[in-house]
Amino acid sequence: MSSPLFSIIVPVYNVKNYLETAIKSITGQDWPDWEAILVDDQSNDGSAQLAQELAQTDNRLHFYQHEHGGLSASRNFGMQQAQGDYFLFLDADDYFSPGLLGQLQQAIVSQPDLAVLVFDYQSFNTATRAVIETTHFDEHLRRFGEVAWNKAYRRSFVEYYQLNFPAGLNFEDTAIVPVIMALAKHRQKVDYCGYHYRRQRPGAITGEVSADSIAMRQAALDYLMDQAQHYQTDMTVKARRQLTHTISGRWFLLWRDYQKLPAQEALTERFIQAFSSRSIRRGFFNQWEPKYWLAGLWAWFWLKRAKVHTR
Repeated sequence: MSSPLFSIIVPVYNVKNYLETAIKSITGQDWPDWEAILVDDQSNDGSAQLAQELAQTDNRLHFYQHEHGGLSASRNFGMQQAQGDYFLFLDADDYFSPGLLGQLQQAIVSQPDLAVLVFDYQSFNTATRAVIETTHFDEHLRRFGEVAWNKAYRRSFVEYYQLNFPAGLNFEDTAIVPVIMALAKHRQKVDYCGYHYRRQRPGAITGEVSADSIAMRQAALDYLMDQAQHYQTDMTVKARRQLTHTISGRWFLLWRDYQKLPAQEALTERFIQAFSSRSIRRGFFNQWEPKYWLAGLWAWFWLKRAKVHTR
């Protein structure tokens, strides 16, 4: 039996109230050549039982369980089971637009060597289902969304670079998606709003500003910098510049949120130590274009000056 064109990986964890909508958005697609990998992460609300029941309604739905490891572990496990030429990811509390796979298939036919395809998405209110905003991306993909779920990834590309999601981290998409996009020499924007993102359901952590969330974001940024260094020789100069800009911007956003918290001076000290050790001492910026090394050095002095002003 031939492999499907698309493998859709759906991590499942305590999403019983939303799961059926997600699965129906897959089975209702206009392009039939797909499989869906439902990976239960030891749910305790009945999600696993519902996923099993749904899998019995369509032989393209495949249900798996594995030990609790979080979103990244579920995605990585799903990729190991998948047989499709392209991977997509659907969070089980969100859903696809019905024409998404057809749009992706047309783009792939017109340009068979695409490594990554990016599509637009909508955010909607959980309670009212009203659209909050529609996020569009231009054809040059100067922005692409630092999330895994508004993209399709060629399997051979993922396997060649041995790409995985970082297990044990929150904000895991921000830790790897910029590197994936920097590595993808053939990528395309598909002019279609294909994904509907639920904002916010109870228990979601994104959008929260706290010392814990900032520490999680910093850990994700540390991982991103490690991956950027690891793969930098495989990137074009333009891609490296864009990635360096992304990393610099992340540090500034962290600094901004640090300022909102109590015990600011202690947090500032921690932040400056992290920035100086990761960006200067370890030589991230100075391995790349000189102007980006200078930008990193300027940021370090700016942060030092800001620390003095907090005393």
